[in-house]
Amino acid sequence: MVSTLYAADNSKKIKNIILIFPAFVLFDDVKETYATLGVSSTKEIPKVITHQNARLGGVYLRDALRININQEIKKVKSPVLIIQGQMMTLYLIVMR
Repeated sequence: MVSTLYAADNSKKIKNIILIFPAFVLFDDVKETYATLGVSSTKEIPKVITHQNARLGGVYLRDALRININQEIKKVKSPVLIIQGQMMTLYLIVMR
């Protein structure tokens, strides 16, 4: 996920990118956690939260909620190989 955000902001520096388990689901998880807090705005997020059974600073949630990963992905202009899942067929890719 971090590599995707970097590639989105630095598309001229990235020739190709390989993402292994890129964790895009993180953004759905963050929205779910926010919904369970019972707050009416991100300013009301507590200083410490529990997210996915981990205690984190509320700033993590606020920052993640500001990122629209679908918009960021569209900014990546280079070829992308995403490796995700346990039952994938693996292929050898030779780049010249």
